[in-house]
This record gives sequence, C-alpha cells and structure tokens, in this order.
Amino acid sequence: MVRWMLGLKRDDRTSTTTLIQRLSIPDFGQAITCRHPRWFSHIKRGNAWTARVSTLDIEGQTPRGLQRKTWMEVIRSDLQEFNLNSAAALDRRKWKVILKDIVVIQRHTRH
Repeated sequence: MVRWMLGLKRDDRTSTTTLIQRLSIPDFGQAITCRHPRWFSHIKRGNAWTARVSTLDIEGQTPRGLQRKTWMEVIRSDLQEFNLNSAAALDRRKWKVILKDIVVIQRHTRH
C-alpha cells in the first residue's frame, strides 16, 4: 500500500524504511508503545471488574523459551520509559495532554 501511495512498483528497489520516512508514517512499534498508556488510562478509570481482570494471573504452564510479559509489566515499562505517573491517568484531561506531548516527542526523535 505504501508503494502504491508513492506511485512505485516492486521493481523500484526502495526499502520499506525509506518509503515510510517519505510518507512520515510513524514507526509501528513506537505507535503501539504510545497507545499503551492510552489503554492503561481507560482501564485505570474503569470499574472494579476491569481492574481485577487487568491484574489477573493466569495459572498453568508457560510455553518454552522466554517468559511472556503480562500486560501490566509492559505498561509499567512504558510508563517508566515515558516518565509517567500512573496516578495521573485518573484525570482524563491531564492525561490527554500528557499523551499528546509524548506523541510530539516521539515524532521529533524519529527524524
């Protein structure tokens, strides 16, 4: 789709990274990481059921290899990466401003 948007063909031999930069599309991993705090704020402001489910530990064997991270472990690392306080997620307007600042910073550090 990116190649089509730029009017290129497969034979043009241009890397996907270059194409994404030309279109100013954010890195997929960064985009997902920026969205984690948004989902966290929804869960944090939710009812008791959502809070209970978000901290739920699943019993049973884990697959071989690396241990999988829980959703809360990923959220904790993202909050730490962006230097965010989880209590701020309770104030919807304040959190929205904070997340906009994160997106702006991510865009500037990418270029």
